Amino acid sequence: MSLRDEQIDLYSRQIILRELGGVGQRRLLEARCLLVGAGSAIEFAASYLAGAGIGRLDRLATERSRTALAPLADRNPDVELRMLEPGSAIDLGAYDAAVLDLGAVTSSRIGGGRATIGEVGIGASSDGAREILVVPAAADACVACAAPAPDGRPVTPDAVLDAFAGAMSALVVLRWLAGIDADRAVRRLVLGSDSPTWRDEPVGARSPCTRPCRSGTQPLGS
Repeated sequence: MSLRDEQIDLYSRQIILRELGGVGQRRLLEARCLLVGAGSAIEFAASYLAGAGIGRLDRLATERSRTALAPLADRNPDVELRMLEPGSAIDLGAYDAAVLDLGAVTSSRIGGGRATIGEVGIGASSDGAREILVVPAAADACVACAAPAPDGRPVTPDAVLDAFAGAMSALVVLRWLAGIDADRAVRRLVLGSDSPTWRDEPVGARSPCTRPCRSGTQPLGS
């Protein structure tokens, strides 16, 4: 596909980036992403992905995500937005990338298969921290393989950390889709700690995988 004049104008601030350019922007417009979860961090990630020009964004339906979908349509007419009903049969392999609430993963709400480029999990702990779990498809794993078990305690609200976690997760996905980042390592970042840094995360921390990641199409949602 070639960019139309109005698209060149809309995405001009991205296209001038040497790492992206017109080729990278076309990749974004052709990409398909899935978002699961109703937390603020997922909402921020969805907003950034829509603004960047992801071709199709699918959301697993919740009451909150239903009301959050309309503003995304207004933000970017290029983006096809679809609301998926809970319990829909969804093959993650049909998506290039996915941004997933870790709470949905650890409660076994995520079906089988893997996104073709990678998955990003966003979680929150009771001590107020937010974590981002980055799992490239090249690692031969899924988010559920490395997601920590939930402690069951209430999560402390923090709009700033949620916004940061959503933005960082969207950036990881955009770099994947544009062909900028081809890292094979599973990485984890904890926001809210004294010195947040990316670190490698061992695959297989949860055994067995709750999806499992190598299975075929399964119902996603409850």
